[in-house]
Amino acid sequence: MATLSQRGGQHLMHRATSFVATVRARARTVARRLSAAVASAKVRADASRVALESGQSMVEYAIIIAVIALVALGAAQLLGGGIAQVFGNILSRIQGLGR
Repeated sequence: MATLSQRGGQHLMHRATSFVATVRARARTVARRLSAAVASAKVRADASRVALESGQSMVEYAIIIAVIALVALGAAQLLGGGIAQVFGNILSRIQGLGR
C-alpha cells in the first residue's frame, strides 16, 4: 500500500503531467493561429504588390499609347498632303471603274 507521501507525489506528478499537456495543446493552438495569420499577411502583401504592379503596368501602357498617338499625328501632319493625294488618286480610279 502506498504511503501518504507516495500518494502526494503521484498526485503532484499527475497534476504536473496534466499541466504540461495543457501547455503543449495551447502552444500548438497558438502556433496554428500564428501560422494562419502569417499566411494571411503574405497573401495580403502579395495581392497588394500585384495591385501596385497592375497599376504601374496600366500607366506604362497609357504612356506608350500616347507616344504612338503623337507619332501618328505628327506623321499625318507631315505627310498629310501626300496622303490626301494618294487617296484622291485611289478614289478617282475606283470611280473610273464604275463608268
